[in-house]
Amino acid sequence: MPYINLQITKGATREQKSDLGKRMTDALVQVLNKQPEHIHIVIQEIEDDD
Repeated sequence: MPYINLQITKGATREQKSDLGKRMTDALVQVLNKQPEHIHIVIQEIEDDD
């Protein structure tokens, strides 16, 4: 069961986060032959420390 914990700075739209999830899922399916229904992705928004 692949698990991805992605941390990004705040500000991404719901659509952008959805697109990230879809692309990461596609990569795991294509590269590692994983089943999409077994992939778990968590996107955490963090503060920009600039």
